[in-house]
Amino acid sequence: MFNRDEFVALLTRLDDVPSGEVWVHCASGYRASIAASVLAAHGTTVVAVDDGFDEHAGASGLRLVPAA
Repeated sequence: MFNRDEFVALLTRLDDVPSGEVWVHCASGYRASIAASVLAAHGTTVVAVDDGFDEHAGASGLRLVPAA
């Protein structure tokens, strides 16, 4: 479900997003697609990840950072 507070937090913290490619994911894909759109509009290179991310990301060697 869309959470307005999370969206506002993203908009107010765009300068905190690291440079380079950023991967986004959420369980249903809806919030990740919104975040990816906002980040891309801000000039960030975005990879919107879906299906099976939780199962395969760690095995691929990606450093996983939990939500704050």
